[in-house]
Amino acid sequence: MASYGNFQSDNKKYTSKSSRVNTHNADFTPTVEINGRRESDSFYRNQKKWADLVAYYKIFPDLWYDLISPETGGIRLDLDQRVLLRVMARFPSTYAVFNRGYSKTMIMVMSKVHRCIFHPNSNVAITAQTKEREAQNLKEKYDELIRFYPLLREEIYSAKFSKDMAEIEFHNGSRYNNLANNQQSKGMRRHAGDMDEDNLTDEQVFLDALEPIFNVPRRTTGKKGLIDPVELNGSINFFSSAGYRMNSAYYRCRKHLDGMRELDGNFCIGAGWKLGAFYGRGETISSLMDKKNNLSAMAWDMNYMSHWTGATDSALVSSAKLMSCRNLIKPELKAIEGFDYILSVDVARSDNSKNNQTVISPLKIIRYKNGKIKEAQLVNLFVFEGVLDFTAQAIEIKKIKERFNAQIVVVDENGLGRGNFSLQKRKTAPYIGRPVYSGIFYIPNTTTNPSNP
Repeated sequence: MASYGNFQSDNKKYTSKSSRVNTHNADFTPTVEINGRRESDSFYRNQKKWADLVAYYKIFPDLWYDLISPETGGIRLDLDQRVLLRVMARFPSTYAVFNRGYSKTMIMVMSKVHRCIFHPNSNVAITAQTKEREAQNLKEKYDELIRFYPLLREEIYSAKFSKDMAEIEFHNGSRYNNLANNQQSKGMRRHAGDMDEDNLTDEQVFLDALEPIFNVPRRTTGKKGLIDPVELNGSINFFSSAGYRMNSAYYRCRKHLDGMRELDGNFCIGAGWKLGAFYGRGETISSLMDKKNNLSAMAWDMNYMSHWTGATDSALVSSAKLMSCRNLIKPELKAIEGFDYILSVDVARSDNSKNNQTVISPLKIIRYKNGKIKEAQLVNLFVFEGVLDFTAQAIEIKKIKERFNAQIVVVDENGLGRGNFSLQKRKTAPYIGRPVYSGIFYIPNTTTNPSNP
């Protein structure tokens, strides 16, 4: 059924004169010229209909995949997948934020294979953090597509895969390959591309090396070689799971959302794990709930709820860079001999005793042999929530100070006034600059009277 010969016209099947004896077969090209012009064959007689069919499937890629899908063993696309494929075929730039396991890479590959077939001599690419990773992803998705849609083999001229390279070449001259998400890709040129896991993309690298890659338009294959003004030349689609709100990907996502509202050609779409689970794709709901219990709230929100996490959009320190500093495996509950410790205290700002939340951060000072400070390690984090008032919190701070034998306690008292804190300044404690909202205090070990903390 899927043989190429079964889809050939009689004009292609029977080429010798001895076999073209049926003069009533409309597929045979007549050899007699009428009025100095050879009568056209069936293809040219229906050329306008073929052009309309191609134009139709250019903007309905999901229906084209339905057309070439086998009766058994193919992919049955769900509504959300159809919408996403159509969006990528019609909009210059799409930003899609979906949960892990949504098959984002498969949708990207299906979209670009469709583009390569319907736009001859296209040169498109997919890029990720490393070429090795994206080469493996592209190979896996290509193998799946060929298995699900066997007719695609007739469009593929060659498919080459190695450890760090993947390239698919089509009979019409189109090429689809992978690029590295770094400066090594600088200077290359493609007609369109996809950014996989955009939340891992460095903004400086994207602007300097990646974005200029896709600024070359494709020319048609006719005699004139024109640039189609309605073709999506230079389009870049971004696919990602959610990350931190200070990430450049978050602002790029917001820019697409604003652009969609202003009708400037951008499209922003996304969903959490419930969408795939509704259609029965991916992991089961029970397994996802088990995973939720084993993951941190932040990891669950980003990877499965598609929530950009972070308290503010304008923090001084990037949350992503801060999380990359988390390299200590075990917390410390008390001081280790030979090291100095400092306590950093962020006091709750609410006067309501039921809403107090104070965070105490013990910092271990690592020094060089000459005594200079090499680094400060955050070895634990103590959070006091609930009904503890300022007096009770001050007592708890003293207990932790005693446990770590802290030399200095730094208290952030911005907005509090002094409350019940009556901390005595240590005369020998060095001041750094002139503290306005924060102070460096010494809490005597001998003070245990709650009325005078």
